[in-house]
Amino acid sequence: MPNAEWMELGACRSVNARLFFAPEEKEPRELRFERERQAKAVCADCVVKDECLAYALRNRERIGVWGGLTEVERGARF
Repeated sequence: MPNAEWMELGACRSVNARLFFAPEEKEPRELRFERERQAKAVCADCVVKDECLAYALRNRERIGVWGGLTEVERGARF
């Protein structure tokens, strides 16, 4: 499926993008864990989760939650 198509179907489209990406300033650990938990919950039932994760891995996305994985979790797959 082309990027434009799957991106339009993402569950994240109805959620503030800040949930998936850390703020510019230092984020306290507890807040980061909670933000990432909430983002992963959105991803959990997303119909394009696999496409999203494949895109992030293919493009080596260094920040954010993509396909239910954080940058640290994806980093282990690079």
